[in-house]
Formats: sequence, structure tokens, C-alpha cells
Amino acid sequence: MPSTATTWRRFYRRRFLNRARFHQGAHVIADVDVETWDGRRSVQADLVVADCSRCVTLDFQVSTRAEAVNALHKLGVLRSVLEEFEVAYRSALDEADLAPRRR
Repeated sequence: MPSTATTWRRFYRRRFLNRARFHQGAHVIADVDVETWDGRRSVQADLVVADCSRCVTLDFQVSTRAEAVNALHKLGVLRSVLEEFEVAYRSALDEADLAPRRR
């Protein structure tokens, strides 16, 4: 009996990171699929961040509950660091007198 595979795309987003007239290659892609292979399910997910010629892909593929717990932990750490980074970056802009002016 041949193996059967089915994939459902659960989520896909591609967004440019920069504003118009800035380096247009910077983007983020988030992709989440649920796959079934011979009756077993897994989640295949990637987060791609690209800026100029640099590209980073974070993998979130899981096929067990333990892997899912770890992947969710990885997402939480990433979100926390990004939030802290934004606060520190805004503070540095203020200190350097480069913060955007409020209207």
C-alpha cells in the first residue's frame, strides 16, 4: 500500500520590514503547515527574517508533545527578547537624540 501525505497550510504571512524607499529586500516570512504522513501528524513551521543579503531561518518543526513544548518556549523567548530589544533601542535613540519627533 503506498504511503499517503497530506499538507494543510494553516498560516502564511510575508511582510516587508522597512518603510517605502528604504532597503526593500528586508522581510519576514512566517509559515505554518500541518502534515499527515501515514496517519501521523506533525507541524512544519518556519520563521524567516531577511535584511539586505543576510537571512536567518528559525525552524519550529514538531512531531511530539515534548517538541511542541520546546518550540513554544523558543517562541516565547524570542518574543521577550524582541520586546526588550525594542525598549533598549528606543532608549538608545533618545540618548543619541535620534528619536523620531512627535507631531
